[in-house]
Amino acid sequence: MTEEEMKQKLAEAEERASKAEAEKASLEKQRADQNSYITKLEGKVQGLENQMNTVKAATQAAPAIPPDITEYFQKKRREDYTEQAVTQIISQVGKDVYDCLATELNDFLKLYMNEKNVSVRYIVDSFSLLYGRAMQNAEHPIHKVINPVKEENEQKKVEDTPEEQVQFRNELNRMVNRTMTNTDVNAGGAPEVKPPQVQNTREAMNAFKTRLFNLDSSKFE
Repeated sequence: MTEEEMKQKLAEAEERASKAEAEKASLEKQRADQNSYITKLEGKVQGLENQMNTVKAATQAAPAIPPDITEYFQKKRREDYTEQAVTQIISQVGKDVYDCLATELNDFLKLYMNEKNVSVRYIVDSFSLLYGRAMQNAEHPIHKVINPVKEENEQKKVEDTPEEQVQFRNELNRMVNRTMTNTDVNAGGAPEVKPPQVQNTREAMNAFKTRLFNLDSSKFE
């Protein structure tokens, strides 16, 4: 091996040694940085644990909220949510429909709505459920609210047969049984008292009585 070759190999060895030293220094720096980061994380974790312990200790030491105050706020929240829900329901179906189902809704909420599920959406959904059930029940009063015209017609049929009309028909039957003819009405005597134009059942009765008066008076003329 010549001197030049020896120098070349020595230079290469020194270069490799220099690179190894630099790599070692880099690794040591990385490890130091990692150790520092880990130390910081451990410090943060310890700090959080200390804060949690402080909060727990303060919570345990703090006086408990009186039950009546807790009950008041729970009741107030329930009332506020119910008021909002009722406003929304009425805007969707109308006040008459809501009033028809209001008692059922209140009873349902008393049974099933608690502090965990109380909300406007729960109340609205509960009403929708009850509304659907009512519509499926042919005997439910909701149908009278939704179809008032049909109910009014049925009521009108009942009102079309008052006691005065029954009396009028009875008097008319008795009149026919007296064998009245068309010539009996104006047969001699005083002129006929003309009945007023009939407007309703009461006036019809008056006109009928006037007609009887004409018949009875003609017998004595």
